[in-house]
Amino acid sequence: MDDDDFGGFEAAESYECGNGEKQTTSPAISWAAFPTGIDLKEKKLTTLTKFLVRYYHPVFIVSIKYLLEENSVLEMNFLKDKKEKLLKYQDHYKMIQEKHKQELEDMRQAGHEALSIIVEEFKVLLQSTVQQQEAAIEKQYILAIEKQSHKCEELLNAQVWVVFCCFFFGSA
Repeated sequence: MDDDDFGGFEAAESYECGNGEKQTTSPAISWAAFPTGIDLKEKKLTTLTKFLVRYYHPVFIVSIKYLLEENSVLEMNFLKDKKEKLLKYQDHYKMIQEKHKQELEDMRQAGHEALSIIVEEFKVLLQSTVQQQEAAIEKQYILAIEKQSHKCEELLNAQVWVVFCCFFFGSA
């Protein structure tokens, strides 16, 4: 076994940086071939894959492909799980919405029933008040009639007395 089997220590290569200077790196640490200031996170996955295929051993390429496939499977499972949770939350939301709708309908019905009771009680109270007023008016009529009757009786008695006096004592 020699050093090349493990990413060995080959002669260093030179790469030209953006500032015109040459940067010396070893292929064993191939990430150092990039000029300073480049952030791998901002590169697309395909660019990274091309870079890895160019500089790494085929065993690593197979591992990377396997990891990419595994990542794809994990991502699909993650999305499937999130979709299932979304459906579960949507079902729960619909259930709560239906419950709320039923509660509002129950409250509306209870309001109508309460209003009906209040209206019926008002009718009874109004009828009682009208009956009391009719009784009071009837009583006033009776008192007024009795008063008028008494006055008429007094007038009649006075007239009878005048007629009696005129008849017995002579008329002038």
